[in-house]
Amino acid sequence: MKSKATDVIITILCAVDILSLLFMAVIVKVKGGVTYAIKALQRFIYEIGRTFGILQSDGEPAITSLCIKVCQLVGGLSVRRSPSYSSESLAVVGRLQSMLYGQIRVLKAHVEKSYKLTKGLDACSPALAWIVLHATWLLNRYQVHSDGLTSYQRRWNRNFSGGICSILECVHWRKPGKHKEKLDDIWDTGVWCGRDTISGENYVSNYHGSVIRVRTIRRLPPSQQYQLEHLEHLTGTPDKMKANEDPTVEEPTLLIPKKQESTVKTEVKEEPDEHTDSAPGGPTELFGDFEDQEEDLLLPQPEEELPEESELPIEMETAEELETLRTPPSEVRVNIPRDPATVRGPTELPDHRPVTRQRTATHRH
Repeated sequence: MKSKATDVIITILCAVDILSLLFMAVIVKVKGGVTYAIKALQRFIYEIGRTFGILQSDGEPAITSLCIKVCQLVGGLSVRRSPSYSSESLAVVGRLQSMLYGQIRVLKAHVEKSYKLTKGLDACSPALAWIVLHATWLLNRYQVHSDGLTSYQRRWNRNFSGGICSILECVHWRKPGKHKEKLDDIWDTGVWCGRDTISGENYVSNYHGSVIRVRTIRRLPPSQQYQLEHLEHLTGTPDKMKANEDPTVEEPTLLIPKKQESTVKTEVKEEPDEHTDSAPGGPTELFGDFEDQEEDLLLPQPEEELPEESELPIEMETAEELETLRTPPSEVRVNIPRDPATVRGPTELPDHRPVTRQRTATHRH
């Protein structure tokens, strides 16, 4: 954007929400992912509440780099390029830009006429940056679309009902903070530069030329609304609101939440299990502490190895005892005594009879 009077080219960063047609336009010094451009686009995304979506831009490397840096800061966003030589892909932005340029020309002519500026506003003047910012603010809240709703009403389901002043109008503004000194003046005069899109506060200039946010303002009589000395003192811009020689104002910044690692150490207390509860009558009291017992009691017992045949005792009293020794402990059978009359043959071996290597004892009749 430029004029015939000067050869200075003004770079304006524009963005639009497709669903509601909320619009953003700010003057940047250079193209690309500069700090102010990143913060402005990030602020606009938070303002419209679209933390999940697609950032579509043309194929210009500077704009693509800006979108990538913003996506790294705002979660849930992705980047998409429009096809080359396809102006229809960004037709919505082009249509809103034409409306924006018309609104800027109207506001600029109004300021020049109100302050009776013969040379007009300079392209590098701080006042022009506030005019561009206020032009988008007016379009979002007062431009009625084909459905009879404004962009602000589409997004938030209500109309804007706050009061405004003329751009760059001189107003009385109340100094923010507590005023303990009762004799000091709590009101000052400055230039009204617009309203904040998030908090709704008023942008006003102070005596040093810085721009600050205040809550309360009062309009002056029509004869005092345009004082040229206050406009000439204005040096603050949207990207640098504090003047260099102003020691009373801190540089306002956009506070973005950052992910911080917690430094608080938390102690996790394990609740006692119901099986190891030490309450009266619980398993611990009845059976003792299982941890004090040997580990082998909690594991299945290995089977005892059977003695080799060469290790068997030489003399055994009965054949049943021999069979019992050869049977594993898990398969021990209980022998129930039977009636001697039903047993064929003798049930006892002769005394001092050596045991043979056969598994079944033989008897002589």
